[in-house]
Order: sequence, then structure tokens, then C-alpha cells
Amino acid sequence: MTSQEQRRMLVQWCMSAQLFTDVQFRKTVERICNSSDSSGNGNNGDDDIQEVTMDIHQHVESVNSSLSNYSFELRSAPDQNTGDRMWAIVNTNADATVLGATPYSQPELAVLKALIEGIFTESSGNYALSLHSALKIAVNNSTPTIQRSHAEKLVEMFCKDGWLMRDEAEG
Repeated sequence: MTSQEQRRMLVQWCMSAQLFTDVQFRKTVERICNSSDSSGNGNNGDDDIQEVTMDIHQHVESVNSSLSNYSFELRSAPDQNTGDRMWAIVNTNADATVLGATPYSQPELAVLKALIEGIFTESSGNYALSLHSALKIAVNNSTPTIQRSHAEKLVEMFCKDGWLMRDEAEG
């Protein structure tokens, strides 16, 4: 299997898996790199085939070079609960077509973006907001301006959908 075929297979797997752990990604890279050719001898006959021991970042760069023409990119972030690195293919284009891929309206997305920014920029460094602060951000960043009761429903919806997490100790 050529390195181009390996890259295509890895891109297809990433698209199929949608969201996957670093361990799953590394095992898949290893499996694809170790796949044998049609003769079954394990020798793919291509000297420039990526070695399994190759730095994982080179595999990510390879996938991203294949996806860049389509405004997609393979990105990772730590899971907020477990700390495990998670990977997903994300859309890098913020056009109107993207809005069709989400159940949220553009004003709701603006509020979510403001809430996430608020979480990362809050002064204590805890990466958390009080419900009061979250509601204030939601009201101040909505267009048209929404009432506090609607802001509360919006924050609850983001929590229910898994975009935000509520500390049950807060109430």
C-alpha cells in the first residue's frame, strides 16, 4: 500500500469515527501502516511509506494536508472530564453552510461562543463561570437582546446538549 493510499485510508477512518481518543488514533495509524499488500507478505514495496514509529504529528499533518482543500482539519483537545486527548475532524470555514449543520440559530451560536470565551478568560483561572455570570454573558451577547428567563433556558439547553457542564453543587 502506498503512502497516499495509507493517508486516504486514515482520512476515511477519521471521518467515519467522528470523535476518537488518542489511543484509538495511534492504534489505527499503526494498523494502517502495518497493513500488507495484496501478496500478503507485509512488504508494501514503497520505500517512502510512513513508519509506524513516525511522530504522530506527521500523520496529523498528512491528514490535514488532504483535508485542507475542503476546509476541514483534524484537531485535538483534552476531554474536560477525563483529561484524555480526543480527536475530531472540524470545519474550518465559518460560512452560512455551516449553520445548516447545527440545530442552533446564529444568535444562539454567538451566545455559546461568548460563554466559551468567558470560561477561558475568567479571572480566577478555574475555567468555570457561576450561573449568574453565564446568564449575564448570555443576555449581553444576544442579538436581539433576550430576557434572563430565555438566557437561562439557553444555558440549560447547552448543558443538556453537552456543550457546557453544570456543577451540581451549585444548585
